[in-house]
Amino acid sequence: MNYKTHKIHFQRVPLLFFVFLLVFFAPFEAAANNETDKTRNPAADFDGDGKSDISVFRPSDGYWYVLNSSGGYSFTKWGLATDTPVPGDYDGDGRTDIAVHRKGTLLHGFIGIADNAWYILRSSDNTVSVNNWGKVSGYIYDKPVPADYDGDGKTDLAIYRQSDAIGAPSYFRILQSSDNSVVEKEWGSTTDVKVPADYDGDGKADIAVYRGYPLPGNNESGFWFILQSSTGKTKIERFGLMDDKPVPADYDGDGKTDIAVWRQSDGRWYRINSSNGSFDTTQFGLAEDKATPGDYDGDGRADIAVFRPSEGVWYLLRSTRGFTAQAFGLSGDLPVENAFIR
Repeated sequence: MNYKTHKIHFQRVPLLFFVFLLVFFAPFEAAANNETDKTRNPAADFDGDGKSDISVFRPSDGYWYVLNSSGGYSFTKWGLATDTPVPGDYDGDGRTDIAVHRKGTLLHGFIGIADNAWYILRSSDNTVSVNNWGKVSGYIYDKPVPADYDGDGKTDLAIYRQSDAIGAPSYFRILQSSDNSVVEKEWGSTTDVKVPADYDGDGKADIAVYRGYPLPGNNESGFWFILQSSTGKTKIERFGLMDDKPVPADYDGDGKTDIAVWRQSDGRWYRINSSNGSFDTTQFGLAEDKATPGDYDGDGRADIAVFRPSEGVWYLLRSTRGFTAQAFGLSGDLPVENAFIR
């Protein structure tokens, strides 16, 4: 795959609110003087400074646009309009790598088999990695669910294998980067949402699903099913409604992912803090927004945030530095922090 990367540095200026622009700005902010935990790789941290970078993938031209929290912005051509963004730290250097997953194409209707390809631009050495992991065959569909399942500091290639039969069992299939071994686990069903994350704080992503919609013959919904990697035990938590978007992240900064949902109908974020089991709710965002939680201020806690496509504006409620808004992107862009929110 051919690619081009461009980096631009510019003078930062204050953001002018409610002016809709199709150019990119950076608000004036004083530099933070705190130490960064290099073992932590927040969502979309392309420059490795311990902060999430405001960033988008533009399907119309195949470019990734990144507003680096350390200064300046870059744009890299990587991917096709039909690709799925799968950002992650695949080389373990503490920086998010630009990556896409290209779904296989069925041959001769539903009979043929085609592999799925992962195209990764490694930030450590600027080399390209192409891997086939997953397939599409008959009524079986693979969805990318990359995460660090083995705890070696690198994002693992992983897929969620499901059929189109409602209620049929589905499988996590993981290629562990530590030893190239394959782990396969039946977990969840076809209508479940995949939410792998480190819920128990052992440095490994746990296999997990959110069941927003009830299975046939069962009216119960809003369940989280988590296979804890530290103990091998199953954690079941009921939290959320059918139309909620699961937005798990470490909002309280205790090193564990918190169970959380965003309810677009009322613009509220609901979560259970893993540090003490307390309940928290915050109203932030509109129904049209895309949820983009990330650690934008580098304090070790995920911030509530949304991208508003109609304006091309990011709204951030930072846990340490408070509210800010940033114009960055166009209406058809896919915000990178939203890549795994389904």
